Order: sequence, then structure tokens, then C-alpha cells
Amino acid sequence: VCSACSRSLSNNDIGKRGCIALGKGLEANGSLTSLNLHRNQIGNEGAAAIAKGLSDNGSLTKVC
Repeated sequence: VCSACSRSLSNNDIGKRGCIALGKGLEANGSLTSLNLHRNQIGNEGAAAIAKGLSDNGSLTKVC
């Protein structure tokens, strides 16, 4: 069982800048399968940055 396959970043007040960094990290990550971003301040620009990172990520199957 992979101990680093699932991460919860809920309630971390992640905003646009954090989402840009997260999106870049998602582009390079190949082991994360589940990511919880519940209760953050993502907004439209942040969501776009995450979506860009997800477009190059082949491992993540669940984002909530």
C-alpha cells in the first residue's frame, strides 16, 4: 500500500498562488492518486492552474 498516494490539503486556506504551485507539482507527480482540496480559497484562476497541472498528470484519479 502506498503511504503517499493520498493527500488531504483541506482547510489550508490555499489561494491562487498556492494553486499555481500545486498545479506545477501535479505536472511532475506520478504517484499521487487522491487529493482533497475541500474548504480552500481556490477561485477561478486557482482552479485553472490546478487543471493545467492535471492535464499532464496520469496518476491522479480523485480530486475532491
